[in-house]
Amino acid sequence: MGKLEQEILSMSNELAECVQKKEFDEAWTIAGGLNQRLKGDQVIQLPASKLEAIKKLLRRYYAVNKEFNDISKKMYGIGKKLSEVVSG
Repeated sequence: MGKLEQEILSMSNELAECVQKKEFDEAWTIAGGLNQRLKGDQVIQLPASKLEAIKKLLRRYYAVNKEFNDISKKMYGIGKKLSEVVSG
């Protein structure tokens, strides 16, 4: 296994750990690096099923992260309005 494949597996593992620990800022950074390696034009010598699973879960991570950010903004808005109601 080459350096690229080791990096992909290592970063996938790091991303998994960060998400499970709810370390979302670090997870975002790792996901970006992983995405960059997966999008390169180099041949990746991993089993096709494993590579596709990593890519699919990374896409799912990005989709859920977007939902999470949208919900966070809505929660902030609710807090802001509640604060205005209480102080007004």
